[in-house]
Amino acid sequence: METNKLRAILTNLEVEGDVEFGQKGTRDQYSVKVSVADTVVAKLPRSSVLKWEWTANNQISFEPSSTIKVEVYRGFNSINWFNKLVGQYQGKVEDLLDNDASVVLTDKKGSPIAPKMKIAFKSLVSNPSLAIGGRPAGVISRLKATLN
Repeated sequence: METNKLRAILTNLEVEGDVEFGQKGTRDQYSVKVSVADTVVAKLPRSSVLKWEWTANNQISFEPSSTIKVEVYRGFNSINWFNKLVGQYQGKVEDLLDNDASVVLTDKKGSPIAPKMKIAFKSLVSNPSLAIGGRPAGVISRLKATLN
């Protein structure tokens, strides 16, 4: 049901650490795929740096217990089949809300790797009456509690 869903905007995603593993290419481009509850919700544009920022247009809707999966790839600018998984993260969306979380990336087998990823979601209030005069502290926690 749409009424039970929470909404958030992906505002920042950054990978920190050596993702080259000693193999720096001159034309490497990085891309990111974000999935929530096994549905792709965003494919971030290719970039030569491992940082993406937004102010809007990356809004997602999700159930409070939804799982998020973020996959970071390295490859050439226009040839998708050369893409190589740099690392991935899988966890609960609600753990990342309004948190500027720094999470551990894993390889394909689920083993931790050296680079870390910072990811930030800004929660959006669905009920306009809660947003009048700004969002009070703890609104999202109360929303989560009422939905559970």
